[in-house]
Amino acid sequence: MAGVFHYSESWDEKSRPHWLRVTDTLGGAVLSYKAARAAGIQPVIGCETTLAQNKRPTLLVETAEGYRNLCRLLSVRARKHTRFQDEEGLGAEDLARFARGLICLAG
Repeated sequence: MAGVFHYSESWDEKSRPHWLRVTDTLGGAVLSYKAARAAGIQPVIGCETTLAQNKRPTLLVETAEGYRNLCRLLSVRARKHTRFQDEEGLGAEDLARFARGLICLAG
């Protein structure tokens, strides 16, 4: 993530949210997840990615398997981007292969 957010320093008991969405890069996702849980906040982890035809859905993690699959999808996307600069993005077959445990928001 671009920065790690310190939940315990930001809200008092009355103003603390019940959930928090983390959709930045996944570099700090585990640390942020643990900090949010320790503060009593249910974190929602996910990211926006690029599909064919420049569609940009947000993929949210629902389970531990979903987190692993999101990491795999991002790795596939990174390999396609570095190998084929004209590649349009993840294909339907990529999403189908790694869909378990993820929620896709598109619209």
